[in-house]
Amino acid sequence: MSTTKSTKSAIFKILVLGILYKEETYGYDIIEKIKNLSNSEILMKEGTLYPLLKSLKSSQLLRSSWKKSQLGKARKYYSITERGKAEYKRLIIEWNQMNTMIINLQA
Repeated sequence: MSTTKSTKSAIFKILVLGILYKEETYGYDIIEKIKNLSNSEILMKEGTLYPLLKSLKSSQLLRSSWKKSQLGKARKYYSITERGKAEYKRLIIEWNQMNTMIINLQA
């Protein structure tokens, strides 16, 4: 799938917030979930994810905490804040409105 950088950025923001809306998790798991959701069509790189997580955290849409994994090594887990949930819902409404307009153009 070939998309522009700005389109990918918007999509990744919605995907990351949506994944964290469902459950708290860590970075690599987010990458894997996006890969699975897209049937391996979209491969998010760590160099894309971690700056996005940092930005979302600085905007108070996410929070993070260190937790031991089942393997014993500590991982940074991310969870969505109430502000992040509200932003996710707003972005979904905006996305759906834009999508409807694009579909209507094809009619």
